[in-house]
Amino acid sequence: MLPGFVNPNDLPSSNPVSISPNGMYICGSGFTPDNGSGAIYWDSDLNIHVVPSNLAIGLGMDSANAISNDGRVIVGHGGVFTNYYGWVYTPETGAVFLDDYLASHGVMFPAGWRSWQATSLSADGTVIGGMAVGPNNQLQGFIATVPAPGTVFLLCLAAARRRRA
Repeated sequence: MLPGFVNPNDLPSSNPVSISPNGMYICGSGFTPDNGSGAIYWDSDLNIHVVPSNLAIGLGMDSANAISNDGRVIVGHGGVFTNYYGWVYTPETGAVFLDDYLASHGVMFPAGWRSWQATSLSADGTVIGGMAVGPNNQLQGFIATVPAPGTVFLLCLAAARRRRA
């Protein structure tokens, strides 16, 4: 059993969502020490940690969905009801909106699109996959690569769909 924080009713609760490719880290969601709920992860010794959030918009960090091999990059989604957003956590940046993180590396979503969820991550933390939401609330998958400085790609499946039309 994975350790979890205890909720207000004295019941531990945690939901593992993903394991790093090397099997050393686990991430997901669960109750937090402040009696809330949010993104959490377990390190290689199965110590549980809350993913620190500095996203000051009043919305929760609902779930950590993927974690890199070294545990230094975590992606997930948060929000309320259908107003979700993708986020990225690194020790250097803290938790930031995925759109802002990508933009800081020269990657932009097409006009009218934004991240909705970050659901997958490469072992080295440089390739992020997820869902984006478009101007008509349509959802499409995306893959964004943030490799070495100077080389950045964003593959949006919506763009591929338009080429076929």
